[in-house]
Amino acid sequence: MKTNDIIDDHLPGDYEGNTFPFATQGQRLTNFIIDSIFKYVFTVAIGILIVIVFLDDSAVESLAEMGRIGEYIIGAITSLVYYALFEYLTDGKSIGKYLTKTRAVNKDGSPMELTVTMTRTLCRLIPFDAFSYLGDKKSGWHDRFSDTIVIKDTGWKEWQYQNQTID
Repeated sequence: MKTNDIIDDHLPGDYEGNTFPFATQGQRLTNFIIDSIFKYVFTVAIGILIVIVFLDDSAVESLAEMGRIGEYIIGAITSLVYYALFEYLTDGKSIGKYLTKTRAVNKDGSPMELTVTMTRTLCRLIPFDAFSYLGDKKSGWHDRFSDTIVIKDTGWKEWQYQNQTID
């Protein structure tokens, strides 16, 4: 068996006998919905901040003139900031993951580095990424392309603490 093979819904068994269960598809869907709501609120807050800083709505009008392309640009920027900040600074947790008690980690269970978090976030911008969960796949494209998984939080902090190396 290869080390990248997943047994049932757990991390590969060769990580010192510790396994962590994958987040369920229901938890992943809940994460998506909650994070979408908070990204929307975040986007509106940024828009209000832009209007306040520029003391007029010329910046908003400029974006509005760009039409759909402007919407995609703003959406991409807010997604990058939202996910990159939360998932990097909180060891793989977004607001949705906090509420569902899940987290994103590298396939070996270790916390993600900033480059991995950014790769994961950029892959979320691939059109139809949300549909990559359909079928029997337990991960979306943004998980597979960044070599990450989303696990249930139970026991992860303790495992992480026990496996830290002191230099």
